[in-house]
Amino acid sequence: MITLLQYELPGLGGFCLGGILVIYGLEKGKPWARPATYLFAVLAILQLVMVNSDANPTVPKSFYSYRPPVLSHFTAPPGTYRFISLAATPQSNQMELRGYVNFQSIPEARDLPESAHGEFQTRIQLYTGSMLYRTEGSINLDPERSVPPFIYDVKIYLNRMKSDSVPFNCLLGRLNVKYILRPSPGESAVSHLVADIFNGSPIPSGLYESSCFVPRTYVAGNSIFSMNSDETLNYLASPKFDVARTAILAAAKGSAPAVGGDGAAGEAWTVRREPDLVVLRAQLARPGYVLLLDRFDPNWQATLDGRPVPTVRANQIFRAVYAGPGLHEIRYEYHQRGLRLGAMISLLTLLTLAVLYIRG
Repeated sequence: MITLLQYELPGLGGFCLGGILVIYGLEKGKPWARPATYLFAVLAILQLVMVNSDANPTVPKSFYSYRPPVLSHFTAPPGTYRFISLAATPQSNQMELRGYVNFQSIPEARDLPESAHGEFQTRIQLYTGSMLYRTEGSINLDPERSVPPFIYDVKIYLNRMKSDSVPFNCLLGRLNVKYILRPSPGESAVSHLVADIFNGSPIPSGLYESSCFVPRTYVAGNSIFSMNSDETLNYLASPKFDVARTAILAAAKGSAPAVGGDGAAGEAWTVRREPDLVVLRAQLARPGYVLLLDRFDPNWQATLDGRPVPTVRANQIFRAVYAGPGLHEIRYEYHQRGLRLGAMISLLTLLTLAVLYIRG
């Protein structure tokens, strides 16, 4: 921060001083003030261009249109599964080789400036930018720590395991992760190798498919209650646990209906998916919970056949709605809590200021 201030503070100070002088000149009616305003704006634009041209280099269209070879092995429809791309282990002797990319061997990358090489390699490895390819990575954990603790519990639980262990792979599958991209071999009892994948280095990665994978939405005809994260994650990480038929509800017993029975309770499918709207249909033979493996957030409001219904946090980080027998439509709409009240307060404030201004 100190180094940054040493470099940037003189320039920022100059702009602030220039702005003060221009404002002073305009207030005093100085003849030089108006031309100085335009000059000041032009200088500011040039400064922005100079600073950002290096940070955001112009690249050919192929940088965005290039499809990494691994995507040809993703067979399920977009929106029905997730994938995860694991990093190379630091102690590997192959790290230097993995940092090497022969861009001349990739037609789409031959004309890329050197500043874009690193980002292009992350695209090949599917570390970032995955939504550009109509594929969805594992649930993001942002560095600002702004997500709820129950999501970080998942990351902590995974960090306690070896990445090639059965519980690790099984838990990923229960989080709707169908494909696991690994820089080193990691076949287990619940994951099998699909193909060797080019990753931008001479040593290919391995693409594995999890046999613990569960679909994005389904119906569970049985329920158990657990408000303990470790207990819930132990269930989900066990291959013996029948997650496709049992919902783990993060609620106290009695706060939500309990369901149980033998055999499948029904099926569910996605009808519509938008950033602030998800519509599901479900056909149930008996009472059960319709699960949607999207992140739980109280701002998502659910309706069942047009009637508001409570959303229960299920399977640690996802959403579930209780439904009875029959064909149902479930709608999740995102409504930010407090938005309407905040808008009303802002409107009243503006009206008050307008009245005070009119009255002098």
